[in-house]
Amino acid sequence: MKFNHAAMWYCLSAIKFIDKLPKSEIRKIGFEIGLKGRSGFDMDDPNKKYHIESLNKDLSGLQAVSWMFVTWKKIDASKSVGIDFQEEYLLAKRLFEIEMSKKAKNSDEPTEKTYVYNFDEVDVNSDMSDLEILMKVVKKFGFNNPKAITADIKRIQELILIDTLEYPQDMSLMDEDQFQQAISNASSGNVDYALQVFLALSNKYPNRAIILENIARCYLEIQKCEKAINYYEKSLRFDRSVNAFIGLGNAYQRNKNLNKAIQNFEDAISVAPSYFLSYNNLGAALAEAGRLDDAEKYLKKALRLEPSYPQTLYGLGLVKQYKKEYEKSKYYFQEALKLSVDNYFLREQINNRLREITKETNVDIIKSSSISIQGDLPVLLDDVRTIILSVEELTGKSVKFVKLEDIVHYAGIKIARSDDNYHQMYYKDEHNDILQHLIAHECCHVLRIFQADPSERVVPATDKSTQMIAYKEMQSEISGLSKSIPENLLGEQLNLWYHGIVRQLTNFPADYMIECYLYDNYPSLRAVQLKSLQKQLIDSKSGLLNAIRRNTPSLIYSSSNIMNYTFFRLIGLHIKFNLTKPYSSSEFLTSGKQLASYTSKNYNNSFSGDVSMTNYWAKYFKLYKWFRWVDFEKNK
Repeated sequence: MKFNHAAMWYCLSAIKFIDKLPKSEIRKIGFEIGLKGRSGFDMDDPNKKYHIESLNKDLSGLQAVSWMFVTWKKIDASKSVGIDFQEEYLLAKRLFEIEMSKKAKNSDEPTEKTYVYNFDEVDVNSDMSDLEILMKVVKKFGFNNPKAITADIKRIQELILIDTLEYPQDMSLMDEDQFQQAISNASSGNVDYALQVFLALSNKYPNRAIILENIARCYLEIQKCEKAINYYEKSLRFDRSVNAFIGLGNAYQRNKNLNKAIQNFEDAISVAPSYFLSYNNLGAALAEAGRLDDAEKYLKKALRLEPSYPQTLYGLGLVKQYKKEYEKSKYYFQEALKLSVDNYFLREQINNRLREITKETNVDIIKSSSISIQGDLPVLLDDVRTIILSVEELTGKSVKFVKLEDIVHYAGIKIARSDDNYHQMYYKDEHNDILQHLIAHECCHVLRIFQADPSERVVPATDKSTQMIAYKEMQSEISGLSKSIPENLLGEQLNLWYHGIVRQLTNFPADYMIECYLYDNYPSLRAVQLKSLQKQLIDSKSGLLNAIRRNTPSLIYSSSNIMNYTFFRLIGLHIKFNLTKPYSSSEFLTSGKQLASYTSKNYNNSFSGDVSMTNYWAKYFKLYKWFRWVDFEKNK
């Protein structure tokens, strides 16, 4: 459709009018125009008018449709209006942003406020010089003694842009240094520390948009979307920056509010119409809303602005796959693959999509044949092979499978250190029916630790000193148990209890995130994943027996059952399957629900997040002295 300049101006009028209106009033206007237009608007005859009661004015057909488009953008941006005035709308928003922007830049640059006028507002014409027009504007509207004034006269569009400039107060050198250190810490994954610094700085500089925006980014990084939204909106009161709008859109999208997400990505475009990421994220949100044609249009615009961003190519591949244009989808996925050498999880997603549309087994990383098997390992599913080979690509070491019937657990992996030749995956035939899930799960532990910086890689360790601390804290109960458990068995049982609870404590937080990851990214594994979890649940139920309660130290008994309930509750909520029925009448529900709620709200999904959440659980159960963290390479 050809760009309609009149529609753009009508959109601008509508945007200005409804800017401060409550949503109920905007809805009333939009629905009235929609009802009025059920029999159609004549958009070619400007003399034909339609009375809109909620506006108390008459609109031409083109005006009415433009107003309807703008109001529906405010009502629900995720829905298609039925007519495409998107380009006109975005330019109108751009003009509105220029007119209304009030920026507080956090540098040596001045604070800037921009005004936009039409020629007829100021009683000037195109034949006047820039200076004459500027003097007319200043004389007519006046300014509050600005330090500087600049003007940009757009004669073709008959617009006047006036910038007034003032200089802000700088942060102290010490605070500036703290700010830069916090930025560095956030970039390297130390988000919690960075957040505390930004919050402290915001108390001293409450109007600094750049500080508020970084607080919002930290909250978004640790999955606290509501707080992120709050701080992004505070930031935008002082600086309507493109990054703040994009961040706010991302927060709303994670909160499943596509309407608000799309509105903010459109705002980002209006602020910075040449920034590719605004178009990329808008395209992704539109695709999620099911508006595939619109999504494709904006993703292609993003690709023109930045041809080497793999996520844009991946997004176009998804759109083409949803539209069943498989050859084009395959092309975009393969192009994305070439640009995502260092992004292992994106490569996994791309390979999964390629496998879906090509049904081939030799796509990209699947070409590896380094899997070594000792024993009768069942034929691996394609997705399991993908995960294994991701481990090999990330770590540079192969995975060796060893059947070992006397291992205590379902399966286990010995992660290779720098001087090892391979990772060793142990399994036993007893669990062949769920082995695909167990292998995938254990491999994800390798992926999580190797995605961390080498200096941050740690593992939990126990020794005689930590074990004696545990025994001392249970001393009175151990004395009581010695009356019912033979001495020659008690020592062995204590050892099993101690190492079992430490293993449960240090594994469950990461296990929860891994199960969510597998469920979200590998649908082909969901059936065997559920079977594996149900098998684990059956085993955990025995811990509720009264006989176990009577012969187990209370700290271990209660901690273990609360952890079990928390773990199954978290996963069950994510996969939408009730895994907590055995605990429905137990005394562990209240504590388990509290811990599950904290965990889901505060988890930073990373290896450092695994360590932080494990430490929180350890303090929650008062088990924090029962183990210690040691360097990954030094603990073999």
